[in-house]
Amino acid sequence: MFVQSCPKCGSGRVRRGYQQASIFLRVIGINYLLCNNCNLQFKGFSLFGAPDGSRQRRNEAKNAKERFEEKFDVKIFPLPNGAMTQSALDAAMRVGFDGYTRDFNAASMSFVVPDTGFGEAGYTRDKQRLLVHLKTETKEDAPPLRVQATVARCELLDDEGTGALWLIGTRLTWLTPEDQARYTFFLKSLK
Repeated sequence: MFVQSCPKCGSGRVRRGYQQASIFLRVIGINYLLCNNCNLQFKGFSLFGAPDGSRQRRNEAKNAKERFEEKFDVKIFPLPNGAMTQSALDAAMRVGFDGYTRDFNAASMSFVVPDTGFGEAGYTRDKQRLLVHLKTETKEDAPPLRVQATVARCELLDDEGTGALWLIGTRLTWLTPEDQARYTFFLKSLK
């Protein structure tokens, strides 16, 4: 099948529509298609019949399962909003919070941080920029992965008797090329 995109929103997530085209239209490759993004039904050309949505759902489910739930130590540094200068980065590196990963994948990471002033300082607000040092190797002299992330969601967890913990979900926004290669290798080693 040729890759068909939605004429309204441009999404490539297209599947077979609810209506069935006439036999004449199907012979020349015209089928009713349905956009999974905006729900627009339209006629489109597909050489080997309309695509089935179940295969796409299986692929999306498979990609969603590639989240890892191992616990690795992290140190989180809140970054100031605005332009990053070396002095601003040095100031941000003085205030760090220790925690551990809860789950992560190639595009996002969530971690747990004890509430030792993290919430009161306003670091849990949406789109707060964070610098995360992820310790992936057991060697003490190995440098941590440095990842910039933005807060997507925060949730205060109640652990009876152990104190309050913050669950912080982030989207990864920037890695250096060296750290990107190390992070990709690290994710592949977990599979």
